[in-house]
Amino acid sequence: MALAYGLLQNTMSLIHLPGEIEIYDDEHRKTIECYLLLLGANKAMLNNEKKLSVQLRKQLKALAPDLFAEYFRWLQKQG
Repeated sequence: MALAYGLLQNTMSLIHLPGEIEIYDDEHRKTIECYLLLLGANKAMLNNEKKLSVQLRKQLKALAPDLFAEYFRWLQKQG
């Protein structure tokens, strides 16, 4: 989850993932899913797709509550 937390703490840059990703285990799958949810929620906000953004945020909250809390703090800082 370092990439997702690093992105939210502005210590890492956004990276785009390749279409095919080899999944090593359940934790790796969860990490990839969380990162894709973060990307999707941000893209939806930029495109003014509020319902989609909320839907993706809810999925993130259910999958990784601690990461969601960090994401929510990050959103508040973005203004």
